[in-house]
Amino acid sequence: MLNRRFLRIKALQAAFAYQVRKEANLERGNDYIENYFAPDLTAAERPDYEQLAENTKATKKVFAKSYQTRRLTDSMNSDVRRAVEQTIRYYDIKNREDHLEIRQQMVEDTENILKSYHHMLSFFVQLANFIEQNHEAKKAKTGAIINELELNFTKNTFVKDLRSHEEFEYMVAKYRATWLTEDEQDFLKSVYREILLKEEAWKLYQNKTSPTQEEDYDIILFLIKKILFKKELVEDFYQTSDLNWIENQEIVKSLCLKTAKKAKKGEGIIFFDLAMNWEDDKDYLIQLFEAGVAEKDIIVEALNKRLENWDPERVSTVDRLIMILALSEMMLYPSIPIKVTINEFIEVSKRYSSVKSKVFINGILDRASKDLLKNGDIRKSGRGLLDNK
Repeated sequence: MLNRRFLRIKALQAAFAYQVRKEANLERGNDYIENYFAPDLTAAERPDYEQLAENTKATKKVFAKSYQTRRLTDSMNSDVRRAVEQTIRYYDIKNREDHLEIRQQMVEDTENILKSYHHMLSFFVQLANFIEQNHEAKKAKTGAIINELELNFTKNTFVKDLRSHEEFEYMVAKYRATWLTEDEQDFLKSVYREILLKEEAWKLYQNKTSPTQEEDYDIILFLIKKILFKKELVEDFYQTSDLNWIENQEIVKSLCLKTAKKAKKGEGIIFFDLAMNWEDDKDYLIQLFEAGVAEKDIIVEALNKRLENWDPERVSTVDRLIMILALSEMMLYPSIPIKVTINEFIEVSKRYSSVKSKVFINGILDRASKDLLKNGDIRKSGRGLLDNK
């Protein structure tokens, strides 16, 4: 199931994507200016190319200085002023569009974990279907008696329970976790022929005269632990269809294992949600992302105060975002201790920043959080008061 570190990573990725889009929108703003002052070749009078070029250059210069401050001087050329105002408006519109798109995609990407989870469970049913079809095809082709033991997996307790489970059928349809495409069918065949038929554990199971129920569940757990989340062929397949597979696969694996283990204990087929309360976690995810987008003045000032002896160019966008998200979490969530927030974002930095970043981020966050705590901008309560001294 989801944990807060995973959500912090998702928020960081989305906030970084938004920063990249903002940079691109600055370039789009310059393109807008170029088009704004493009000569009208259909005009009756010859365009003043020199004036248009001068206005283009002046507008780009003012836009670069004012897109954040929004301060324009009254003495400015009226054509330039109008162009700057329209370019800033265009820039803001593009940023708002990207903001909403990235936020929606962030939530959808997280919720798609459930699709991968049910798609992976459906693999077992589809594998059994393929084995049955392959068996029948061989019988029809040779007319000979075929080893019936190779059908062991089609009689697997877990597989049979999935096949007859109405809720599972509904979930597969809901999340479109079917195996209908040609690529999916080719992948299924490749896993069977190139991997399973070479695995000793699989051969032992398929050669048993009558596998026990425990052996049925053990082969399912083997497939989850040693095949579906280990083999390069499987990883390549899922990465092709899911750009977030590298981050998501551990959660998908844990959900599959929980379902299989519960079944092995005799508790039946149980399907799990993303979290105990996904709506609360979704609100947390969105709020953290919004904090990374907003970059509140109070947080930026607290950071800048502690970064005053650092060359701004030495602070990467990722490191800066990590610190903004961490300080935002401290302010937004009174029940999360400051040290927990710092330690969690240090762990995130180990994955997405340089080797030296964790020491740098730890020091800045420690001092900046103390400043905000002293000023009353960070207020902790309940469990959040732990380890804040």
